[in-house]
Formats: sequence, structure tokens, C-alpha cells
Amino acid sequence: MIDPNEDELSYFANWYLTSGDIKAIYTPSKNPYNYSLDGITGTVIYRNKNFQVELFICKPNTFIPEHIHTDVDSFEVFLYGMKFTHSGKIIINDEQAVEEIDGVPAYAYQTIRVKPTDYHGGASSKNGGSFLSIQRWLNDINPTTVSDNWHGDTMGDDHKKQIEKNNGKKV
Repeated sequence: MIDPNEDELSYFANWYLTSGDIKAIYTPSKNPYNYSLDGITGTVIYRNKNFQVELFICKPNTFIPEHIHTDVDSFEVFLYGMKFTHSGKIIINDEQAVEEIDGVPAYAYQTIRVKPTDYHGGASSKNGGSFLSIQRWLNDINPTTVSDNWHGDTMGDDHKKQIEKNNGKKV
């Protein structure tokens, strides 16, 4: 559970996940950052100043190497079929069904906090996976996508090209 009194990101994440005010997805018209690369499709579904939410949908058996986002403080929210690692340890496992509804595993959202110096990664299940990244962008950096603010091994050649193109430097 996220303690909304902990800090600004915690307050925003709690509001986003529990507020009746969220009645639709508000994709920003300026720099929406919709993309698909190396097994993951991502889109910004909400942005307000330095806060934003990205939805990621992963193809089956997609591996996300451990990495950091030096300008982003975030909560990663498990939706379905994902294993998350934090500092090399499995924190959320894709097999953690909460209950079954009509014989189908049901999942409650689980979260991990990822600070700008926290290495994290993951993998999708044989059926694929999805998660939200609820973010507070730091250091006066305008929100774009965490796939650009990436330090560590890339997802693959397409991801490497995207970072080089959007950041203007070789990875």
C-alpha cells in the first residue's frame, strides 16, 4: 500500500490509483510518447507538470535488464504477468494471483518504489504482461518517457537507437 503522506510522489500515486476523479485516460496532446520497441509498447496516459503515468504492455517472454532512471522517482504498478526485480532481487512475481474469479487468476495491483539510484528490471510471462509507471520527474527535466531516461543495458537495438535519437548521444 502507498502511504500518501510520505512525499509528493506517494500522494500523487495514491490519488491516481484511488481517486474517483480519474474517469478517463488523459493522453497529453503535446509529446504523448507512444512507441513500440523490442517487445514493449508504451504510452503516456496522464501528465500534469512533472508528474506522469505511462502504461507498458509487454510481448510474451520480454526481458527488461536492470537499469536506472536518474531523473525519475517512480512507483511501478503490477497489472498482469510481470516479474519485477529491484537491486537484483525478485520483488513481484508474475505468479502472484490474489484469487480466482470464475476459474481465472485475478490480480490486485502491487507496487514497488523505484528511486533515481535504484536498479530495477523485469520480465513478462509466457502470456505477456503489463504495468504502470507512476512518475515524478526531477532535476527540472520535462517528462518524456522513462525509456529515454535510461542508464544500463538497453532492451535491444531499437531501444538503443531511440535513446541515441532522442537524447542526441551514443549509448
